[in-house]
Amino acid sequence: MKIVDRAQPSDQQYSLQHVKHFAIHNHIFSDPYNPFAVYIVDKAWTILRVSIDLVDDLIRYLKCGGFQSFQQKVGRFNITVSFPDDKHAVLSDGCQTLYIVKTGDRKSSETWNPLFTYNPFDGKASPEFSVLDSIIYKVGDNSLLTYWQLGLKIRRNGLRFYKIFRLYHNNHSLPEGTEEIKWTFKNQKTLLGHTGVEYAHLEPSGTGIYVASDSKFYMVIDTEKAIDVQAHYAKSKRSEDKGKPEYLWTQTMEEVKIWFRVPSTITKRDVDIEIKKESIIVTHKGRYSECSHLLLIKGVCHLMLPLIPQKYTVQQKMLQIQSGTKFWKIVLEKKEKDVVWVDEVVKGNSCGGQLSDPELGADPGQSDAYDPRELEECDEYPADSSCLIRIDRTLQRISHVSRQSSMVIQVRLQPNIPPAICVRHDVDGIIWKPQLLSRPQPESILSIENVKWECEHVNTFSALGYVQASKQQRKYTLCSSDVSYVAICDVKKHIYVYCQPSKIETCLRNRRTGQQVTHVAKQLVISLDPPEDILGAYATPLYLYVLTPENFHAIKILAERRINA
Repeated sequence: MKIVDRAQPSDQQYSLQHVKHFAIHNHIFSDPYNPFAVYIVDKAWTILRVSIDLVDDLIRYLKCGGFQSFQQKVGRFNITVSFPDDKHAVLSDGCQTLYIVKTGDRKSSETWNPLFTYNPFDGKASPEFSVLDSIIYKVGDNSLLTYWQLGLKIRRNGLRFYKIFRLYHNNHSLPEGTEEIKWTFKNQKTLLGHTGVEYAHLEPSGTGIYVASDSKFYMVIDTEKAIDVQAHYAKSKRSEDKGKPEYLWTQTMEEVKIWFRVPSTITKRDVDIEIKKESIIVTHKGRYSECSHLLLIKGVCHLMLPLIPQKYTVQQKMLQIQSGTKFWKIVLEKKEKDVVWVDEVVKGNSCGGQLSDPELGADPGQSDAYDPRELEECDEYPADSSCLIRIDRTLQRISHVSRQSSMVIQVRLQPNIPPAICVRHDVDGIIWKPQLLSRPQPESILSIENVKWECEHVNTFSALGYVQASKQQRKYTLCSSDVSYVAICDVKKHIYVYCQPSKIETCLRNRRTGQQVTHVAKQLVISLDPPEDILGAYATPLYLYVLTPENFHAIKILAERRINA
């Protein structure tokens, strides 16, 4: 095998996202429609299909095609290959050119035939890009190819751009038997975020975009329909705040304290408070809303307040973790001392959140015990949690958000649906498969945002989160499609395989308790010879493929033996 093609960063590509892109890039490309073969690109830019002959356990190489037209450029990204269906491939040369290739039956020995070359930037100077995902689907007589590209254009404010392009092809206009050649640009959508993505996939119907990241992404450009970015951001923000309490409150034996979150433009003059014997009304007037007041709380209090004097105080507090907001605090004196208000400040209003310990949480506006400005970048990354979001193509905004622990791996279970994700829960790894949404009928008053986005529990790897955290030199974490084992590859030489518990034939008992053990989970430690850098890896139910600069290794998991080429 010739040396694998590897791109190197330029002197200008020094950001964290560039380092991750070049260092963790997987040079083995899997085919979800043919799980018994993988693809690699050698130094001569030849696409090679690598498979295992199940009869003699030998590695077979098949040349699929060469792309000598790929550009040699300093700072280019690595070549990427994506398979939108069982007969096409989408390739990026790492610079500015996209290739749509007809592969034919990839289980046979057909040669790949380039159909269309496309420059999404129309010859203009632009950042290099890689293909993250692609799909082909039909709308009437037309075929639509949608691909998702990553272009790292790092700015001073740390923004990252991800673009989704849709190419249009009219099948009906071609004579029968004519090769597909002409694709035309349909539209482009651009997503904006502050961090890299851990998971990026398209819905099979092209109606939704799945993103898992440490921060949320928003659609900011759509060539098909203009986007009101501020309005969409506000709607997404309101959707995200639905589960948060509208106000916080706590109590002692003598008084009740209530905190309201209001815009930073609000001053003390804009707040109106009306306290009666058994009720309270709090409103505020926006700086740019002189004619109307926004109601914060209104209703009958749980117990009576003293008539005279109506003792309350209003204090302005800044909340550091909330951008552009303030906390206003109201202190109410109880008429009946030593009586506990149960669950609610106002009867029938359960939108508030009660702080359980007034001594510990006496003031949300107070500063923390530490100064966040003293934290360094290494203290903030990686995040302990991330969010999985769905962005609706029609609505042009986030339709669903799921908070989750840090993602461990993604698992391709079926070829025509987005991969499942394995997230850390305590010390375990829990595999969840996002379910495709059923869009409401056109006559329905419900929108896609009202449809529940469910995830199916697939399997659990016990203590996987704990094990992965202990591997400081890990580069890839992989899982087979049948979820039978997980492999953790170091940067160099070592691979750790953790299998699911399997039934044992012999009688085995616990020495201390005497309980019979029926299942045992095997663990393997594989040391590559020669000890080279690991450039790519892929896990199948039978074999674990590992790519190094000079060799391709196929590790047979069941027989625990290795074949080298």
